[in-house]
Amino acid sequence: MKGFAFIFCFIAAVSLADFSAAEPFPPVKNMGIGNETTIPVGHFDYCDRNPADCGIIPYPRGPESMSPDRWRAIREMNKAVNALYVSKTDNEIYGLTEYWTFPSLFADCEDFAIAKRRILIEEFGFSPSNALLTVVRRNGGIGEGHAILTIRTSEGDYLLDNLDDEVRLWSETVEPYLFLKRQSSFDASKWVAIEPEIDRTKTASASADRTSK
Repeated sequence: MKGFAFIFCFIAAVSLADFSAAEPFPPVKNMGIGNETTIPVGHFDYCDRNPADCGIIPYPRGPESMSPDRWRAIREMNKAVNALYVSKTDNEIYGLTEYWTFPSLFADCEDFAIAKRRILIEEFGFSPSNALLTVVRRNGGIGEGHAILTIRTSEGDYLLDNLDDEVRLWSETVEPYLFLKRQSSFDASKWVAIEPEIDRTKTASASADRTSK
């Protein structure tokens, strides 16, 4: 009888160990999208200067179908664009608080995102509805504002970020971001709120390396 009790205790201990080692939350693949919200001032001005990049998307598609080769090419493009431009603030480049544009030599965060969006649409065949400029706050919401690019894929929402050469699932970034809003997938001149579905400060880096593409 004592032998059975020992075996039972051993199995219970192993089970508890397995449970405690498990991740507290499964990865959240897609952002929760809320109602239409305010347009970033810089993007409003950008649309005035670049109307072809904004406005109603004529044929919005569902999330992009991906393959290993396509992921590889996007990862290489993200890394190449990050290395192509010298990162500077709009104030350093133009003497302005916000000036969104396609970069030439220097680029602020949103300029990197604009360049990647154009490449995905023109060279990778992405629908504009699946390459969306996105605004976050760094350091879990207490840091500065930051712009990145979200790609909607059949495997979830992934990020192209000038601060990270990897392409990661939005819910598993290395640095915790507070996601605020992104372009609408139906009208590139409008923006929608991103609803907080999980506590990003607790789960952001739990398995970032595992989920990088």
